Amino acid sequence: MMIPVLINEKNFEYDIHSLVKAFYPGQEVKVICPEPDITDCDRLFLPHASEHPSFVSSDFVFLQEKSFKKAIDHLTAAGQLRDLSDIGITVAYIHESSETINASGKDTGSICFVLYEGLGKNETIKRAELCVPVDHENRGETKNNLKNTLYQLLKKATGKSLPWGTLTGIRPVRLPMNRLKIGETKEEAARFLMEEYEVSREKADLAAEIAETEQRVLERMCRKRKQNHSDIEALHEKASEEADCHSGNEAETELLSGYSLYLGIPFCPTTCAYCSFASYSAERFSEWMDPYLDALIREIEFASDCMGRNPDTIYIGGGTPTTLSPAQLERLLQTVDRYFSMDTVQEFTVEAGRPDSITREKLAVLREDPVSRISIN
Repeated sequence: MMIPVLINEKNFEYDIHSLVKAFYPGQEVKVICPEPDITDCDRLFLPHASEHPSFVSSDFVFLQEKSFKKAIDHLTAAGQLRDLSDIGITVAYIHESSETINASGKDTGSICFVLYEGLGKNETIKRAELCVPVDHENRGETKNNLKNTLYQLLKKATGKSLPWGTLTGIRPVRLPMNRLKIGETKEEAARFLMEEYEVSREKADLAAEIAETEQRVLERMCRKRKQNHSDIEALHEKASEEADCHSGNEAETELLSGYSLYLGIPFCPTTCAYCSFASYSAERFSEWMDPYLDALIREIEFASDCMGRNPDTIYIGGGTPTTLSPAQLERLLQTVDRYFSMDTVQEFTVEAGRPDSITREKLAVLREDPVSRISIN
């Protein structure tokens, strides 16, 4: 079944789609910004203009029950919608009038959400409605306000909460990491996630713990690099004393600050609905996996010569690297080990994002090679 989400501006479509999909994982979500010719269905208008006398809309703002149903019928007839779910949503970005914007210099306004029920029935009924004031010029703050308000609407409609709250993208750990950087404790960072993003206690504690672990790894790397710089200065002094610049330069190259090496495997068992990364079905593109690995190995050889020094960390991501067969995985890991010294590597991670891609044979390959960590969704 398909849940239609009609918006009047092309803004934050990915965030809207991801959040609605998280609450209704078994249904397809279609976010559409209708074309102007849909106005022949009925006048699309602000429902509460008296409450917002200074607000003006774009061509499409709030769709009331009658006009919303007509808009859905129009889009279905045009082939943009099919197999409709019982519910639908509208998102209206409302801006101040041009006179007000010119006077204040700011594009303030609001975002309004309406959730409808009964799309598959004769009568569509508005069930819930929420609005939030925003400063459209501040995209970061507007995005958070949008997601928080939509989350509350869906939470009320479904009666459930999400473990990760309003967080729908990747790398949630960067949020508690930023809190640790400004001197907060792990407990304070976890509380920030719970209060600002509706994250559950379990996930907030997990994210804060991982952030603390990452911070320790980065601190070790920082200390090592500082030591390297001290050693470089000592080498310069020694080279100057011995009038042998060549030996000093060679050693300096070896001791220069390291880097993090990323190797991408763009294949997955199947492509997940939420994924925005380059990934290709292993079943459909299986004939390209060995040629891709051949090309990647040539690039690994080139990179080792080009960089001239060893990495601090190595991360094999994707896609799903464990989509590779045990033999392909072993070939890749042995190549990395051959061209890069593991002496300086603080952490070597292989992403095993899909648990259904992991086998005993693949784990045995990872254990035999210098892999220190796997990451599982």
